[in-house]
Amino acid sequence: SYADDITIATTHKNLATATTITQDYLTQFQTWLVENRMTASPNKSSITLITTDKHISNTHPQVLLNNTPIPFNKTPKILGLTFDTHLTFSKHIQNITSAANRKLNILKTVANTDIHNNIPTSIAIYKQFIRPTINYASPVWHPLLSVQNLKTLQITQNKALRTIPG
Repeated sequence: SYADDITIATTHKNLATATTITQDYLTQFQTWLVENRMTASPNKSSITLITTDKHISNTHPQVLLNNTPIPFNKTPKILGLTFDTHLTFSKHIQNITSAANRKLNILKTVANTDIHNNIPTSIAIYKQFIRPTINYASPVWHPLLSVQNLKTLQITQNKALRTIPG
């Protein structure tokens, strides 16, 4: 839980069993919401199936909230980290490289000016704005990255580091 967000995780080798466990929990959760005069919107909710089985990765587990099916989302964003069905984090890498590349424009502007001692300023910009974007939640996704995703990150990192000296 975080503020008004809640993430429910269910694990089981059998998809039908996992779906039943999730539905049972949602039924209890809905009862708790009613008792506390609160509501949850099924349309603002989503369900994601994380699996190593490529044959069922497009399966939409049918669970209901307020008698409404919860929509299927293959790439949910939880606390700024974009997950995907097979935990490749490819979409997350796309998102952070895109954000880092946008922030590189600030660095390019400073690095290409005649400001005295712009290298320390450029380094500070890199450390404060670009590196945190690239590294955010890396202990979660880094061990699972493919060589291609690592290469994509390295290219973005190299762009930033080559820009610092102007």
